[in-house]
Amino acid sequence: MKSDWIESFLVFSECMNFTHAAERLHISQPALHVKIKKLSEQLQTPLYRKSGGKPPARKI
Repeated sequence: MKSDWIESFLVFSECMNFTHAAERLHISQPALHVKIKKLSEQLQTPLYRKSGGKPPARKI
């Protein structure tokens, strides 16, 4: 396990957004995704859930 994998995940968990986390880390979004995927595989557990699509509409 590499320390930059952990750092990448910590920044991602603060941002909850791959694009914003990649910008903060000064790396590409695909590179960030690979690091988090490798960390997830090493720990043998999913580290995030894909939300996919639009968020549900809220009742006002």
